[in-house]
Formats: sequence, structure tokens, C-alpha cells
Amino acid sequence: MEGRQKTTWIIYLALFASIGIYFGITFFVPVQGQMEAEQLEMMEYILLGMGFISTIMSFVLPKILAGAAQQAADPWGPYFTRKVLSWALSESIAIYGLVLYFMAGDHQTMAIFVVWAGVLMAVHSPRDIPS
Repeated sequence: MEGRQKTTWIIYLALFASIGIYFGITFFVPVQGQMEAEQLEMMEYILLGMGFISTIMSFVLPKILAGAAQQAADPWGPYFTRKVLSWALSESIAIYGLVLYFMAGDHQTMAIFVVWAGVLMAVHSPRDIPS
């Protein structure tokens, strides 16, 4: 495996592992207080909406950047930028779940966001690394 490919996989796996770390944190950090039911419901909808937007943008933004990077002499730089952007948007979904956990103390909701982020990270895995 070439240096660039190795670096790409290391960064990808580190970001993927951080999703699991976020979930693990929920078992060690107690929730201090809970929000009122109305506020919590509104925050759930807001963060769920942000998750859907992040999911869509994890596909759309790299395509926009790909069009702008067609002129690049070295294809790895634009590829890497697009992948890191996709991974960051995917990982952000787990962070939304962590925020909801700290508001409500609900492991089930956190687990949904973690699985969602994990599936999206798997979809965006670095299978097609240019040489």
C-alpha cells in the first residue's frame, strides 16, 4: 500500500472509530438534567433535520468539488479533500446524537444516530483511491 493510500485509510479509520468513541462516552458521562418534553422534541426534530441535510451534503458537496477539480494535475489532492469532507459530514451525525443524549439521556436515540453515521461512513469508504 502506497503512502497516500495508507494515510487515507488511517484517517478514515480514525474518524470511523471516533463514532464508536462517542457512543462509549455515553456510558461513562452521566446526564446532569433533562430538558422539558416540548423543547426536547423540538431539538430532536432540528438535529434529525440537520442529520438529513448532512447526509445529502455528504454526497452533493464532493460532486460539486469534483467538477471544479477536473483540471488538477494530481488527482489525489482533490480526491482526498472530497473524501474528508464526506467523512466529516458523516461523523457529524453521530455528534448530533451525542448532543441529544446529553439533553435527554436516551441511549436508543444515540444508537440510531451512531448506526446512521456508521452506515454513511461505510458508504463513503476510500475504496477508489487514485494512484
